[in-house]
Amino acid sequence: MPRRVMVFGVGSFAHAVMTILKEAGAEVFDSEEFPSPIPLIESFQPDLIVPMSIAWTEQPWAKEIAKKPILSPVGSAMQIEISRSMAANLCNRFDVPVPDFFHAESKEEAIEIINDNPRPYVLKNPICSPFSPVHTIVCETVEDTLGWIERIDDSEGIFLQEYIGTAEAGHFVFISEGKIQSLVTNQEYKRSFTGNMGPVAGAPLGGIAQVDPEDQYGLAKELIHPLQPWFSESGFTGPLQVTGIKKNGKWHAIEYNIRLGVTTTALLLRMLEDPLENLIEPVEHAFILHEGRAAEVIERLGRFLDHLFVQRFEERQMLLETGGNPCLAQLVDEIEEHGAGHIADNRARPASRVR
Repeated sequence: MPRRVMVFGVGSFAHAVMTILKEAGAEVFDSEEFPSPIPLIESFQPDLIVPMSIAWTEQPWAKEIAKKPILSPVGSAMQIEISRSMAANLCNRFDVPVPDFFHAESKEEAIEIINDNPRPYVLKNPICSPFSPVHTIVCETVEDTLGWIERIDDSEGIFLQEYIGTAEAGHFVFISEGKIQSLVTNQEYKRSFTGNMGPVAGAPLGGIAQVDPEDQYGLAKELIHPLQPWFSESGFTGPLQVTGIKKNGKWHAIEYNIRLGVTTTALLLRMLEDPLENLIEPVEHAFILHEGRAAEVIERLGRFLDHLFVQRFEERQMLLETGGNPCLAQLVDEIEEHGAGHIADNRARPASRVR
């Protein structure tokens, strides 16, 4: 019998993941076709559930799903993505640099905060969800920030995050029993307008991913490893991404995600020798882990990583067209020096081609 996989998500990114896993021999179901996936799960008995967002955590059946083989941490460990304030406070607890932030209950309170702390802010919804009334809005001046606040829906409040620049990159790890293993470093092109201001696109328009088990840019070292005591405390098991912005030579954490992400999932799967089995193995680790077989967990995780890096990066890398310059380190340095608008206008041309 073929391995069975269920994908939580909609649109082209979820379709890409389903297509890749089908090519690898999986029988795949899209759970979005059903009001509640629980009856389908009971009959389908998937070996793996792949969430493309955290929307499932808001559903009445979320606790039941958390007992299934899902490629995600569960319970209190999910809060690092769901609650922006919780994640920022967690970083402060472990001395991880973060931009200054405020949580306002209304537009009026947000305006008062800005008047007391005048600086540009990135405006976000306090709770991270694809259905949030506020999607990320990047403001580079105080005037822009005040102007956008007048236009947004504050029904769930407003999270104000200090704007610190555009030298942005992300890094993915797998975490099992406190062990942190780096996987890939990535960047996404997600700006709606030239100059990288205003609303961020609802979904990334393109992306690049680089196999990076050694964490060569230091994102995991500076923004993930210091949180290791909390990972053990919360029982965190699964994937984690951090998005960071580099300011004055130091990475600052601006967001954490407990999934592989809409662009990087498909890119990573194409890098794997056997995308189906390589994804199922880390999920199976979680259940082995609960049985206390830590040695087997580490051994199987090592085998998974051996599979992941069998191909040279240059042969399997998926890149956004960058004018012949695939080096992430150089891109980050140039963005920090000139601004992402300069790079986007002169090199990348959004939504062109992914090869």
